Amino acid sequence: MGFEIVFDPLLPWTIFLLLFALAAVPFIAGAFGLRWWSARAGAAALLIVAVANPSLKQVEREPLPNIVLLGADRTSSQSLGDRAQQLEYALETFRSDIADLSNVEIREFSVENSSPEDGSGTEIMVSLRRSLEDVDAGRVASAILVTDGQAHDAEFAPNTPFPIHAVISGSRRDWDRRLQLLNAPAFAVVGEPVSILGRVDDDGPVSGAVETLVTISSEDGRSRTFPVKTGEDFEVRTTLNIRGENVFHLATEAVAGELTSLNNSAAFSVNAVRDRLKVLLVSGKPHAGKRTWRNILKSDSSVELVHFTILRPAHKSTNASSEEMALIEFPIKELFVDKIHEFDLIIFDNYHVRGIIPLDYLLNIREYVQQGGGLLVSAGPEFAGPNSLYNALVFDFLPGEPSGKLINEGFRPMTTNMGRMHPVTASLPGAGENGLAPSWGRWFRMVDLVNARGNVLLSGPGERPLLVLDRFGDGRVSLLASDQAWLWHRNFEGGGPQLELLRRLAHWMMKEPELEEERLSASVVGNDVRIVRKTLSESADPLFLTAADGKEIRIELDRIRPGQFESSIEGLAAGSYRIDDGSRSTIVLVGADAPQEFRETVATSEKLSRIVDQSGGGVFWIEDGVPDARMVRAGSATAGKGWMGLVNRDKFSTIDIHLRSIVHPLAFLLMAAALSVFGWWREN
Repeated sequence: MGFEIVFDPLLPWTIFLLLFALAAVPFIAGAFGLRWWSARAGAAALLIVAVANPSLKQVEREPLPNIVLLGADRTSSQSLGDRAQQLEYALETFRSDIADLSNVEIREFSVENSSPEDGSGTEIMVSLRRSLEDVDAGRVASAILVTDGQAHDAEFAPNTPFPIHAVISGSRRDWDRRLQLLNAPAFAVVGEPVSILGRVDDDGPVSGAVETLVTISSEDGRSRTFPVKTGEDFEVRTTLNIRGENVFHLATEAVAGELTSLNNSAAFSVNAVRDRLKVLLVSGKPHAGKRTWRNILKSDSSVELVHFTILRPAHKSTNASSEEMALIEFPIKELFVDKIHEFDLIIFDNYHVRGIIPLDYLLNIREYVQQGGGLLVSAGPEFAGPNSLYNALVFDFLPGEPSGKLINEGFRPMTTNMGRMHPVTASLPGAGENGLAPSWGRWFRMVDLVNARGNVLLSGPGERPLLVLDRFGDGRVSLLASDQAWLWHRNFEGGGPQLELLRRLAHWMMKEPELEEERLSASVVGNDVRIVRKTLSESADPLFLTAADGKEIRIELDRIRPGQFESSIEGLAAGSYRIDDGSRSTIVLVGADAPQEFRETVATSEKLSRIVDQSGGGVFWIEDGVPDARMVRAGSATAGKGWMGLVNRDKFSTIDIHLRSIVHPLAFLLMAAALSVFGWWREN
């Protein structure tokens, strides 16, 4: 409670000052003509004082408690060693010590993991800023941060008028080995080597560089181990042979005594693309569907197309040579001898044997397919005749043999049981249940095939094979027993998915991973893994998920649709996992709740020391004992050995204000009247 004298005018101050000025003029003039002018002046002064109303101001105050901000780092790195126990012990000690101090209030806040997508790590300074939003900084006695010191947002530290104390959990003797992925390309060209740059570091009190082993493995099961030295960058080169996403896993061996092995590995993916997919299209004659293949392949910017059309009708003979007849010379030797292995796919569209391509060159095509190339035959009427490409002995590897019969009747292509499972024809737009496709238009011609082998995906009248896919050696071959897919493109009777079917077919021939009929893939969202198994079997064998420590989990798959089985696993612990079914495998890396938290795990005071020093606080290690908390005056030292200072802010809140007149205005009026009468009496 405090007292002071204040003026509380009975009239506004402007009027009061005006009256004072008016009264001063006659007083000054009277001083030169009246003997007792002072009595009149005293009376006027009393009246002015009465109007000014001098009062005694009484203020009732209540002291405001000092605020201590107590921050707890509860991020994932605090789960290492005995840090969690140290954290709780320190918090309980501070709560107890501060409760014994008078006029002190604790405001606690926690620092949680940032989102895995954000990956910003421990945001202890951001959390401190948020805790100040609803607090008067002038009342804060101190901020106490209980953390392992791995603050990833130190540059966002607020300028504070109070000391910040850092209380470090963990031990100065802790050490940890970690693998860093310094550089890995996001994209690479199939068949060309890529370089991955990494580094293995030992953090903490270690003796120096040592040799350790690093293993790089891919999802196809291949792995390679090589020695590296800690503290030095290393480079590993590998070649991508599969188009699409290639997942790799880098890992260094775990060492006894290190804090955690979660940062001993790293997974990354490289999207392998072909420099240019080269396709050779040979059309045996001009026909309505010739431009269909050309348009599909030209619409793909990643495809480089070489297209030749043989314009001479089969029934027309001439003594002129091919070079003389050709609008553009057909470079047979260059295409089928010198550069045949540069092509990813060769398409024969309505082609039949007429001596233009010599038998020796056709043998090169057979060898090309055996060594990994792709051959697609779109069969027209000539395929059923004596000049059929199949009758050239080198093409006996085609997945269907023409019976010599040509079927000329309207029919709707039907997906077979195998076709409903195969990625090339599965879920084609417009396909109905049980393979019925009522929205697809009819075709009117197909070659009758016998002795079909491989996978029959589409069928024609009487369930005759219409589209057959097969493998030959390391390559792939497919046979479409009709040249009327273009009717769908012309929207005849509603058309059909001609563009999508032929696109899938061509890309399956070029070994697109997404169109593989036997494929195992997995995707990670947070700590959940979704596994997809594509197969041509009616059932899928159980999978086994193997963690880095060798622990296995058996996974049963659910049938989603024909040819596709899936399963989901939720809440996996952070780490790398291999998923396999005995014949194929893939690798996934489940990130920690906060991956940034495990990049550097050794407790440290270095990242907070500058902030603490600038605020006048202190750094303390819990392993040395929890420091005492004591109140200190503003301007005094705020940290010492074994103690931390909480600055007493001496803040108050005003409860009530009372104003009381020192002398009643009536008393001033009576005294002024008395002085006026006395002055008049003496003058007269």
